[in-house]
Amino acid sequence: LVTIFACVSWQRNVLLTQIARWLVVETEPVKSDVIVVLRGDLNYYRALEAAYLFKERYAECIFVSTELIDENKKRLKQFGVEIPSEQERLESILIQLGIPKEKVLLGHREPGGGTVGEARRIKSMMLENKFNKGIVVTNWWHTRRTKKIYKKIFEDTNIRIYVVVAKSDKSNPSNWWKYRYESIRVTEEFPKL
Repeated sequence: LVTIFACVSWQRNVLLTQIARWLVVETEPVKSDVIVVLRGDLNYYRALEAAYLFKERYAECIFVSTELIDENKKRLKQFGVEIPSEQERLESILIQLGIPKEKVLLGHREPGGGTVGEARRIKSMMLENKFNKGIVVTNWWHTRRTKKIYKKIFEDTNIRIYVVVAKSDKSNPSNWWKYRYESIRVTEEFPKL
């Protein structure tokens, strides 16, 4: 038992890297109708990648779905304090990165439902706009689940979805355990899958 524990400890980095690599399922970006910034990125890496892809002419617009219900914002509003919503922050970031305001599409549907609910809202938006291809930007650890969900949600359409990793993410499969919040997110992905 001590020998097994010693071997596992010695190979810990290799094991943790291999476990995390399994989560990564990325496609190369393809010229599309829209770039979608998935919600839930506290460091805004997804917005940075979407702006980069837009500037590289992968699509003519960027979509930011409805913000999650922000209980803190609602509570502060009761005291007369207004703060920007997450959707407003993402829009501001994109505009400050040089994306024209008219090229940033904002969702207005009822929020909720996590990644599945967001996929359904994005499907509705794409059908309404007659978009055939979309690039969905998310963090590396979220790609396998995202691709699985979008494949299921979009299976009854001819819409193609390309899941792309936000490249500026500070963590990656070979160092994720060194970052507290990234460690939490990576380990949460397995039960969510």
